[in-house]
Amino acid sequence: MEEGQAIESRMVSRRIEAAQKKVEERNFDVRKNLLEYDEVMDAQRKSVYGFRQEVLDGANCKLRILDMIDSQLDLAVERFTAEDYGPATFAEFAANRLGVEFDAADFSRSSFEEADSTAHGKAMRQVQTQVVEAIEENLGAEDPKEWNWKALADMVNKRWGLKTSDRQFRQMGKENLAAYIIAEAEKSVTAVDLSQGAAFLTPDWGLKSLSDWMRAKFGVKVEPAELANKGDADLRALPHQKIMARYRQKEAEFPVKVGMARFMAERAGTPGGGQRYDREGLYHWAKARFPAAADALNEEVFRTDSRARLQELLLQASRDSYPQIDEETIDSKVEDAFSGTKVSEADDAKELAEWARTTLGVDVTEQSLTGVTRDQAPSALWSAFDAKYRPEMRTMERSLLLSHLDQSWKNHLYTMDHLRASIGLRGMGQMDPKIEYKREGMQEFKRMWEGVHDKVTDSVFRMEEADDFQESAVWTISSARHEAAPRPVAADQNGTATNAGGGDKKPEPIRNRGDKVGRNDPCPCGSGKKYKNCCMRTMA
Repeated sequence: MEEGQAIESRMVSRRIEAAQKKVEERNFDVRKNLLEYDEVMDAQRKSVYGFRQEVLDGANCKLRILDMIDSQLDLAVERFTAEDYGPATFAEFAANRLGVEFDAADFSRSSFEEADSTAHGKAMRQVQTQVVEAIEENLGAEDPKEWNWKALADMVNKRWGLKTSDRQFRQMGKENLAAYIIAEAEKSVTAVDLSQGAAFLTPDWGLKSLSDWMRAKFGVKVEPAELANKGDADLRALPHQKIMARYRQKEAEFPVKVGMARFMAERAGTPGGGQRYDREGLYHWAKARFPAAADALNEEVFRTDSRARLQELLLQASRDSYPQIDEETIDSKVEDAFSGTKVSEADDAKELAEWARTTLGVDVTEQSLTGVTRDQAPSALWSAFDAKYRPEMRTMERSLLLSHLDQSWKNHLYTMDHLRASIGLRGMGQMDPKIEYKREGMQEFKRMWEGVHDKVTDSVFRMEEADDFQESAVWTISSARHEAAPRPVAADQNGTATNAGGGDKKPEPIRNRGDKVGRNDPCPCGSGKKYKNCCMRTMA
């Protein structure tokens, strides 16, 4: 008896140990899976936060936006000039009209007449199957009391544009219903007109779409005929050239629009609650902002001329003050200076600094250009250029980059949380959840960055169209004057940027390192008023 109890006790102990072992193995697998999931998010965090910190540390935002524009242009050219773009567009158009899924291959190399026949033929062949499935779904229960006549009527009305009712179906009875719906659906399919989709199958549809995309996104007009019969390189070169010209035009116009919104608001009332027009403030701001054209600015003109005339006068002053230097010029000079080396030496830095003073009219210290890489040098030159010639654009570009990145990253985190919660269901389809999580997570991350590029390149050409532009003009002018100096970035022996305080030192908090403006000092915006009566009040 005692021996039997001992045996039973040992068996129970073994079962308990086995159960505990399974629990530990399962917990280990869970911890391992969570660790692998965290590794995916860590890589994404490093990419986003690294980019964001570079912007906060003073990296040149214009160069990043220009890279985004090039990326968007490359994607657009690839999409609109693809061989199946026209057929794919027609397939989507026909699917929306006929309620049937089509593939681009269904209409490849087809004339409109052939495509129309193919689309209607496929839709007609599917009518009978769709009707039978709809009846089975809504009237398939054994108990007639459970039949959903109304849902069936709503379904066929929505799919084929019919005007039936559940009462009408009840009177017909289930036996006669299929033949009636099929006949009416076929009439509806036959009556669908796809002639509006004929343009999608023309040879120049892709180029027309590319032209429309450029006009809608950048405000650049390029006729399809200008893009015809060009190779990939030339097809990108012409749009790129016109977009860059539009961007330079924007750089000359934007400070004037900011100044007019700040001092000559079209809408009643100003952010600070003061007068609507501040002609004296506009005059002093313009004299300080465009010193090269200051002699052409007459105080009497600012007192008497119309708002439109003053805007034209300031636009001309801005164009005259803005150097006609593009990114290719600086890139070419940097390329010459870095010929045969990866990291700049003292003589290279001296050459670049002297060229910047004589050609760009900006002072760049030789120390800031010594020991930097080929990619870091243009950023230093452009940052000095921006501080002198385009402080308003620089401020707004930085704000756009950070705001769109932060919002997109926040939305991406929600997406990844939902993906992580549901990824275990992939195992039911004989797929490895960890592999699927990595694959889908990187796809979502790629879509997030493409979305950032799309939003930033949209906004940068429409900054003055924002609802709060009048209010932000005050902040933009003040920020351009009081902007904090970027934290110095050192370079290691390999030319890699590091924190100036060392690798183990925590990043410093963001501080305003500019000179503090006293309440009774002249306002830096150039209005001639005391700071407490000008920007200090409006910012408050």
